[in-house]
Order: sequence, then C-alpha cells, then structure tokens
Amino acid sequence: MAVKSDNSATQRFFATLDRAKGILIVLIVFAHNTLVTQSWPDLRGFFYNWHVFAFLLLALVMPFRSDKPGFLTTRFVRYYVPFIIFFTMTWAAMVVLGGTTAGLFDRFSEWAVAVLIGSAALLDQASGARLFWFLPALMGLVLIRWAINQFHETVRPMMLGLVAIAGFLFAGLIPDDVKQWLPFGLPIALYAIGPGLVFAYLVTRALRADPGTATLALYAVLSAAVCGLLYAYSVSRGSALVLASFDFYDIRSPDLLLAHAGLAMSAAATVVFAAGAMGEARWLQWLGQASLLIYLVHQIIFVGLRAVAFQVDPELEGASRQVAGIATFVATMALSVAVAWLIQSREALNQLVAPRDWADWTRGLGKLLPLRP
Repeated sequence: MAVKSDNSATQRFFATLDRAKGILIVLIVFAHNTLVTQSWPDLRGFFYNWHVFAFLLLALVMPFRSDKPGFLTTRFVRYYVPFIIFFTMTWAAMVVLGGTTAGLFDRFSEWAVAVLIGSAALLDQASGARLFWFLPALMGLVLIRWAINQFHETVRPMMLGLVAIAGFLFAGLIPDDVKQWLPFGLPIALYAIGPGLVFAYLVTRALRADPGTATLALYAVLSAAVCGLLYAYSVSRGSALVLASFDFYDIRSPDLLLAHAGLAMSAAATVVFAAGAMGEARWLQWLGQASLLIYLVHQIIFVGLRAVAFQVDPELEGASRQVAGIATFVATMALSVAVAWLIQSREALNQLVAPRDWADWTRGLGKLLPLRP
C-alpha cells in the first residue's frame, strides 16, 4: 500500500506540473499577441517579466538523470530537432515572401549562424522568429548541469552552488555585444539556474508534502501577494526584465536583481499552486503536455491571423483593436491546439517533429522515407 501511495503522490506531482504548463502556455499565447499588448500595454509589461522565465524555472523541477546512457544526445534531439524545423520554416517563409533570390547566400548564412548560436537577436535578424530562443536556452541549462555532474559526487553540490551564485550575480555583466554571440543562451541559463534551483526546492518540498486543495489555494494566494508587491516595486523603480533580450539585472543593482527573480519565482509558484488546487482538469494537463508544440506554432498562426484582421479593418484602432486582439487570441489558441493535436495523433509526424530521442526520430524518418531493396 505504501508503494501505491508513493506512486499516486508522484502522479499528482507531475500532473500538477503539466497543468501549470497548460496555464503558462495560454498566458504566453495571450502575451505574444501584439494586438492585445498594444491595446493593454501594462499586461505586456507584467507578463514579460516572468511568463517564459517560468518554463525555465519548471525545467529545474523536473528530474535530471544525466547518468542515463545517451542523456545528452537525447536532450539535443528533443530540443534542437523542433527548434531547427520550425525556425527553418519561418526562415524559408521570409525568403519566399521576399520574392527574390538576390542575397540568398547572405540569407542562408544568417540562418546557419542563428541555428548555431540561437540568440533572439540573431533569430530575429534571420527570420523575425525571435521567440525560438527558448529552446537553445533550455539546452544551455542542461549543458551547465550536465557539465557539473561530470565532477565527483562529493564536489558536485559545491560546484552547482558556485555556478548558480556566480551566474545569478554576474551574468548580467557580460557585454551586450558579446551576449548575442554566446551559444545555447548561456547568459540566460547562467542567470536563471540559481533562481531555478531555489524555486525547484521550495515548490518540490511543498508539493511532495501532498497538501490538500485548500492549502494549495492558500499557497497560491500568498504567492500572488508576493508577486504583486514585487511587481509594484519594479514599476515604482521603472525596471523590467526580458530574458530574450538579455535584459536582466546583476550585482550592480542588487535590489532589482532580487526583486525580479522573486517576481518570476512567485508568479510561477502562483501558477503551480493554483494548478494543484484546481483538481484533475485533464484538458489543462493535455495543454501542458502539448505546450512545446503550441509554443512552436502559435506565433506562425498569429501572424497569419493578424494579417487577416488588418485586411478586414486596415485601421484597427481603439475598441476595434481590442476586439481583434481577443478574437485573434482565441483563434490562435484554438488553431495551435488543433495543430498540436494533429501532430501528436500522427505517430510518424510526431516522431519527426517532436522526437523523444534519436531512435524515435530515425524511426519517424524511416516511415517518411522507407528504404526499398
């Protein structure tokens, strides 16, 4: 019975994390809608402080079994196959829409550099799809933790602590013209690993205690209160955090460094505890499980819908812009979910676009290009 109880608690733990991801992906689709953020700019200022950051924090909560055979290759395949596929799609669309083959070599060079480095600035320059920076940065987190785990187990905790503290305090000191050329979003990963470890410890401890719904709801309210206070402080100081642009603080501004990290952690904690308090909500759990695919396709879909909105009303001012923002958000969410479901429901397509590991991807490729004797 004890084993069954432990298994049930573990299932509830991961189901809660999936629901939290489901909430977060809805908020990301909402905040990436420029018609919405132009209508309500304060919403953009709030969400950009933490909404994608929260996914990096949640990554630190997940088990990290770097001793498993092929671990690093598996993570590269899991993150970089969808990154390269979807980024290449947006790059190719930009080339085609350009309507000329002039400068094609330069465009290909931009593509290659953007894939190799993965920073938002280079991705934006190549295709306008800067949001794909998240996957290289996620890989950067993995590489840092994997490298630390290569040390003897007696010194790993000390190494992890040193890297986390140094990264948090000093990553912001890296010159701006250098940050965009560092691969795997390393400045972001170095900054985020410290808050991520603190967040993972606190949230895991709270959830593993298996509190009841009322307790989780109370945790969510308290976390939201902390988030609100820290956001109010950041507004009073005129500060903001945007990870994609490397706009985060360092030891030169200790109050803002701690305030924005605390803001992201408390906001993410609010989402996690709220997800735990709301019960099963299997549809939300599925959204969380499909969140990567939704993230990858939602901006492509929104750009098309925004173009249609401006065809209908070239002005889109005032109330019309607000209505168009809400309508395109709902449509973007619905179509992104449909595309994610379609990909997941076709085994070969899912293996090609979102493989679990190298063997999974090669099986999908074999189904697409079956070898004939």
